Amino acid sequence: MRSFVRIALLVSAALAATAPMAAAAPTPAEIETARKLFADAEKDERDSRWDQALRKLNGVAAIKETAGVRFHIGNCLEHLGRLVEALDSFQKAQSLAGDSRAVDVLQSVAPRIEQLRVRIPTLTLRVPASEQDAVVRLDGKVLERGLVGTPVGLDPGTHLIVIEFSGAAPIVKQLVLVESRPETVEFSRIAPKPAASSAPSSAAPIQDQPPESARSSPKVPVGAWISFGAGVALAAGGYFAFRHAGSVADDSEVACAQSVACDPERASVVRKYDAIALGLWSGAAAAIGTGIVLTLTSKPSSAAPTVAIQPGGLSFRGAF
Repeated sequence: MRSFVRIALLVSAALAATAPMAAAAPTPAEIETARKLFADAEKDERDSRWDQALRKLNGVAAIKETAGVRFHIGNCLEHLGRLVEALDSFQKAQSLAGDSRAVDVLQSVAPRIEQLRVRIPTLTLRVPASEQDAVVRLDGKVLERGLVGTPVGLDPGTHLIVIEFSGAAPIVKQLVLVESRPETVEFSRIAPKPAASSAPSSAAPIQDQPPESARSSPKVPVGAWISFGAGVALAAGGYFAFRHAGSVADDSEVACAQSVACDPERASVVRKYDAIALGLWSGAAAAIGTGIVLTLTSKPSSAAPTVAIQPGGLSFRGAF
C-alpha cells in the first residue's frame, strides 16, 4: 500500500511538472483535470470499481502518460481479467519509469510483470508446412503468418479458432484456456469424401420391390367372414324377437285395461321372446368376436411376384 501512495505522489508531481513545458504540453486546466481524475480513480480502485477507475485513468493518460498512470492502468486491467493488456501496460510503465528514473515504479512493476508472465496461458496453432495458403483466424482476427506455430499469449477463457484451407470448408473450433496452462492445437486439411459410384454392384442384385401394402397387408380368412355373417344374422333375429315381445306386451296392456283379469299366457309369451332376443344377441356377440380373432391371427398373404436383375439375367420370386 505504501508503494501505491508513493507512486500516486510521483504521478501528481509528474503532472505538475508538465505545466511550464512547451505549447504542445497540457494546459494548466488540463493538468488540474488530470489530477482530479487520478484522485477519483484511486478511490475507485480502493472500492474495487475497476471499470470506472480504468476509464478515468485512460482519461489521465490521454492528457499526460506517466509511469505511475500506466502502472495503475495495468492494475485495473489485471483485476478485470484482461491479463495480456495488463502485462503490456506494466511493461510500458517499466519503460517510462526507466526513462524518468522512477525507482518506486520500477520496484513495484517488476514482480507484477513476472507474475503475469506465469499466469497468462499460451496457445500454439499449427498447420502443415505445405499449406502455405491457409488462413488462421483467432477470435475473428487473422493471425500473422509468423505467429502460426509459435506460442501466443491470450487471456483465460473461451476463444474461437477458424482455419481456412484453399478450396475446402473452414474448420471451426472453440477452446477454453486456463491460467498458466499452455495449449497446442494442430490442424490439417480434411480429405474429401469419395464420390458414390453410379455402377450397380454385381454381388447385390437390384430388385423391383413391391409396395409395402402388397408385401404385408393382412387377408381376412373365409372363417372370419362366416363368423361376421352369422353374427349379423343372429343380431337381426334378436332384434325381431325383441320387437315381437314388445308388441305382445303392448297388446296385453290394452286387453288388461278392458277386462277384469289379465291373461297370464300373454306375460309368458313376452318373457319367452325376451329370452330368445337375449340369446340371439349373445350369439351375435360371440360370432363377431370370433371373426375378429380369426382376422387378427391370420398370416399375411404371400408377397407379390418380384423381378430381380442379376448379372446372369432375370430371376423371378414370389407366388404365381
